[in-house]
Amino acid sequence: MADSRKSLTYGRYLKVIRLEKGLSLSEVAQETRISVDNLLLIEAEDHANLPSQVFVKGFIRAYAKAIGADEHETIQLYFQSLHELEDSVQFEKDLKRSQGKFWPRLLLSMAALAGMMALTLFIYQKATHAPPNIAIEKPAIKEPQPKDNPAEETIPVGKPIEESPVLKPAPELASSGLTMKVIATKETWLKVISDGQEPQRFNLSPGNSLELKAEADFNLLIGDAGGLRLTVNGKPVEIIGKDGEAVNIRIP
Repeated sequence: MADSRKSLTYGRYLKVIRLEKGLSLSEVAQETRISVDNLLLIEAEDHANLPSQVFVKGFIRAYAKAIGADEHETIQLYFQSLHELEDSVQFEKDLKRSQGKFWPRLLLSMAALAGMMALTLFIYQKATHAPPNIAIEKPAIKEPQPKDNPAEETIPVGKPIEESPVLKPAPELASSGLTMKVIATKETWLKVISDGQEPQRFNLSPGNSLELKAEADFNLLIGDAGGLRLTVNGKPVEIIGKDGEAVNIRIP
């Protein structure tokens, strides 16, 4: 496939070559005996309305042959598109499960935070309103002083030493927040969900970079495990997967 077509999906690849050859869909339909409607669905990559996979493979081979395209390359692009579709469907399922767990976790965290604040306030009030330590003074008894050291002072006996209450500082609450930096090392795509919000999709080329923020978590679907470098709050994140493999990771 020519360099300019490497990033094309199977439907766009067939359409580009057809237009380069100056062929209409009607001419391709007459040559392949495939309806124009099905040819349009193939070019649009409409998996939901295309027939079963067995028929689609035959249609794609016939279409590619009719316009002089690489049949093997087109089939490979078709399967790649299917894998990405399956990954996206699985990602949406994982996202729904994650969103279902988000609110209980948030409520539990808020309850724990409220408990810590109440305990801190209680300890502070207890310390600042403690009753004073009242001691009953007894008459000081002076011990006889030696004549050779009349200047030595006597020490009162029996008077307790008053201790001031010691206040412990309230523990500081750690600030929250995540900052993720993304650098692309080759052509890939990235789908990001921050704190359960609407997903964002990015098509990245080598050298492209992004900076994304979240309060609690990121959920990522990466088109090529070997195509990105990630850091979160300045710390590198390892992407486990092979080159060319789509992976799904959650941070933290």
